[in-house]
Amino acid sequence: MKRNMISMILCIVTVIMIFPMKAKADVGPKPSITVTFENMGDELCYGTLLSVSNETSHYNTVWDGETIPYEEGSMDYKIWKAFVDYEDADGYYFLQKFWLCSETKTINWEADSPSSFKILLYYPDKNVFVTSEIYQYYAFRSYYTVDMSGVEIGLSDETPCLIVAKESYDYTNEIIALIFRIVLTILIELGIAFLFGFSGKRVIAAITIVNIITQVILNLLLNIEIYKYGGGLIILNYVCYEFIVFLIEAVVYSLLLNRLSDKRIPVWKSILYALAANITSFIGGALLLAYCKQLLSVFEGHHYAYELIVLIFRIVITILIELVIAYLFGFREKKVIGAVAIVNSITQLILNVRLQFSMNRYSWGELWWIRLYYHYIRHVFVMFMIEAVIYCIIMRRISNKKIPMWKSVLYALAANTASLTACALMVYFIPGTNV
Repeated sequence: MKRNMISMILCIVTVIMIFPMKAKADVGPKPSITVTFENMGDELCYGTLLSVSNETSHYNTVWDGETIPYEEGSMDYKIWKAFVDYEDADGYYFLQKFWLCSETKTINWEADSPSSFKILLYYPDKNVFVTSEIYQYYAFRSYYTVDMSGVEIGLSDETPCLIVAKESYDYTNEIIALIFRIVLTILIELGIAFLFGFSGKRVIAAITIVNIITQVILNLLLNIEIYKYGGGLIILNYVCYEFIVFLIEAVVYSLLLNRLSDKRIPVWKSILYALAANITSFIGGALLLAYCKQLLSVFEGHHYAYELIVLIFRIVITILIELVIAYLFGFREKKVIGAVAIVNSITQLILNVRLQFSMNRYSWGELWWIRLYYHYIRHVFVMFMIEAVIYCIIMRRISNKKIPMWKSVLYALAANTASLTACALMVYFIPGTNV
């Protein structure tokens, strides 16, 4: 058991070393405001948010009357000058940021957004301004939607026109991400229980029920904190919450598992399991917090349902391929196959989400599939290194047969090479991607 614990700690340290965090000053996320315009025509239109304050940061401030940020005579200068000369009836300020709304249909103020603001649109062809009432940000990342249907743009700036914005926070995606994190972290902790040798329906049921309760509470707290305050201190608070969960689970497991199991489970083993499971799920949860948004963002297009099916199909196929190769390598014990399945599920999920994100977000030009293939190789290499280290550490510990390190490394290489090739072929031959 001591060897298993050392192996788990080494795995965690390895993951931390491979996914380093850069330390920079003032890197915490800032409040943001996103305004989406529905049913907006193609007529040239620029937009901005007027602020109740004359500055929100060193970079977002009113014009000082001297420095001109654009070349005089350019289109950007004309738009900037029109906003600078605009006098708001409520005394709100233009902070020299504007967006081409007729093209993007959005205003996305990503950092140091105003706490109280008004939406201001400018139609340069008609020299007409359109404004809104006063709004406040209601969440750390606030979303508003403006329906432009029925909005009649006046023939001059003397014709008043008012637009109305509605709060449109994406609660559906937040709920999906929440459920996704809870389910995956519970599966991770059940996988650790399997590695600890916990068996029996009553023991597994108890672990599942306890995990459902603790993970629901933990992830709800995290979601509420992200909604209200963003992710600035999320990892620090996540550690605190996870430590409380560990204490609760350690006490519950110490009282229950030995009574429910047909085999004797000492108290120290229950506590050690709670510690190992929570450390592992913490690392997994931290990665999920980073990747859940990315996972959901790849399905913004109208083909999102089909793309989701294709993504799941790729993940399942690549996992099955790696399990078949494990079988060919002679890895046939339940504990070994279980460990391989867990590790492969996590790495393939991360790999394929990143691949889908790349396909949806970047333009690759001619021979896109070759460029994407090489782009994917970089991520596969990182995952190969992770799997090689993990397999070298745990294979010999959990197997009744002696599995040499070279065989573990060779398996990781063969499995990742096969899954890489299969995934590249699926990306090339299966239609429906947005490359």
